[in-house]
Amino acid sequence: MRVANLKAVALSALLIGLSACESRSSDQSVQAEPGAIEAHLRFLADDELEGRETASRGLRVSENYVAAQFRSYGLEPGGDAGTYFQIVPLRQSVRDPLGSRFRLQPDESGAEFTAGADFFVSPAMVNAESSVTAPVVFVGHGLYAPDQDIDDYAGLDVSGKIVAFLGDRPPAFFLLDPHLRLPPSQAADLLGAVASISLSPPEQSEDVFADRAKPRLRPRTSWVDAEGRPYTQARATVGTEIQA
Repeated sequence: MRVANLKAVALSALLIGLSACESRSSDQSVQAEPGAIEAHLRFLADDELEGRETASRGLRVSENYVAAQFRSYGLEPGGDAGTYFQIVPLRQSVRDPLGSRFRLQPDESGAEFTAGADFFVSPAMVNAESSVTAPVVFVGHGLYAPDQDIDDYAGLDVSGKIVAFLGDRPPAFFLLDPHLRLPPSQAADLLGAVASISLSPPEQSEDVFADRAKPRLRPRTSWVDAEGRPYTQARATVGTEIQA
């Protein structure tokens, strides 16, 4: 885990602010310029910018592009030290593939799983290292919406334990209010679980499993407050997904 100070600039302001600047006439009227907006979008969305990942070369190019456009239209800097940028502290969590281990131990022998092939891990943002050993509780699909009469945790005590749930979404999930329903991993965290395991369907192909792993293998980044605590809506517990 490492903490980095990075420049931040509002790219969305480019599409509104700059197109307005470009279209100002002598009577100060403002009109949107579709061509200008498209040109900015095409540049910022180009594959050469590599997705503009935080702290990446592509993001730095994007930042400088926006700042140059602001400068060309005479917008006065409002950032740090007379620039268009504001320095914000961020924490980035990077998965260590050699340090990821998962072991199921019903007895002394135990069963070892291979990282990347049998399982992948979504790390917590709070600690540089996470290690959990606890009993596992199976909670079906892990749906938790007692106010909507759906509760897979009814009668189960998961506090201090590892929650295992089926990773596919049952029909009942889509009956829940989309503004109120919790992802199973967040429900587990809310109810005191120390980790969660998502079980992929046995019929799921290895290619699909690998595709699901990709977003979780990328570095995760969060804002950090004045006391060094990350601000993230992601769960505090460790998350693991297993190919059943």
